[in-house]
Amino acid sequence: MRFVDSNAETSRTLPKTLLRLALIFHLVIGLAVSAAASPSPLKPYLVADIHGSQIRFQLFGKLVYVPVRINNSGPFWFILDSGAQNSVIDERVAKALGLKVQGQANVIGIGESSVKVGFAKHVSLTFGEVEFADQDLVVYPCETLEHFTGHVINGILGANVFKRFAVEIDYSSRTVNLYDSKTTSVSQPQGDSLPLIIEGGLPFIRGRIVLCEGTILDVKILIDTGGNGALALNRPFVDAHKLPNSIKQTIESPDAGAGGEAIGRLGRVSSLQLGRFVIENPITGFSRSIKGALAVTSNDGYIGGEVLRRFKVLFDYYHGRLMLEPNEHFSEAYEAEMSGILLTTEGSDLKTLRIKRTIEDSPAAQAGLLSGDVIISIDGRPTLDFNLEQVNELFKQPGRTLLLSVKRRDRVFQVQLELRRLI
Repeated sequence: MRFVDSNAETSRTLPKTLLRLALIFHLVIGLAVSAAASPSPLKPYLVADIHGSQIRFQLFGKLVYVPVRINNSGPFWFILDSGAQNSVIDERVAKALGLKVQGQANVIGIGESSVKVGFAKHVSLTFGEVEFADQDLVVYPCETLEHFTGHVINGILGANVFKRFAVEIDYSSRTVNLYDSKTTSVSQPQGDSLPLIIEGGLPFIRGRIVLCEGTILDVKILIDTGGNGALALNRPFVDAHKLPNSIKQTIESPDAGAGGEAIGRLGRVSSLQLGRFVIENPITGFSRSIKGALAVTSNDGYIGGEVLRRFKVLFDYYHGRLMLEPNEHFSEAYEAEMSGILLTTEGSDLKTLRIKRTIEDSPAAQAGLLSGDVIISIDGRPTLDFNLEQVNELFKQPGRTLLLSVKRRDRVFQVQLELRRLI
């Protein structure tokens, strides 16, 4: 089924606006335009029979990767991102497909530098049985994001998808269903239905966090499928409640991405309540950024894939509801990385693992590992046998000792890494 979405007015005003893209280690990916330039809200269109519109996805690093065809070429891997106000195409793909790039705008991330982007107009995107015709896409160098995700990123599907359809993400079965929430009856899941607040095309809900000493704080948080962390709190909220001083234990948060690095701490709150569900001891980021996505005052933070993967999630913009149904992963403990290493990937296969940074007093720092070191094997297995997600999961096993072979310039040496909980 084919849809035409005319964005003529948007395409004229976008080059004059400031776009924001956030990428952090917990990982937030999003593009926003000013309210004046945003297209008016769109109601869901009719999609194919609800039993035939299922799309299988890859879940990697807590992010949802959907196969998408661009102008009948591909498929390409797009992140399904409820926290992105605009859909995005990687500049390498745009060039390979011969798309004409027009206009110019600045993208800033959690750091203070910016990246110039352009726009590709009248592009067709097809995923599952749905074709979005005549789309205007932001053209962005997604290669900079791949180094932190460890997965190819050919683009991002943003708010236009969530405005058109009721989007159900079943993390357990690795499927996405697109429903017409206006004309099709969508059954109530065996879970909870929460009111959605739609602002700038993005979905927010009200929740409640409980600090370790019992303080209860109400929060307005973004539901962000483009974030792979559990919970992150924006700096204005952190400052207003004197966080993380009241948190028992925090560590330096290894945040990095588009626009440079951000300042923050990582710790835990006692619980996060979403409707009738209580999330116990989630890993929580406490932003210290003065600019970018984690410094806004319009909301208090976001929850990402580390929480969402424990549910079947239905976004229903038309009726203003978010439906959560817990799956078999709901009761799993929330664990942070235990080595103290922020890894980035390099090479065409994204299999070269380079240390971006180590956390002070962590096992990695105590073992003498440095920024720039390359890990070439783990317990005798070449790192070419792993992807970034697998390595990060290896580093979440308290009490385990790993033998790493490391290359530092022209020297190769071995270190023992004794993993322990840092928070």
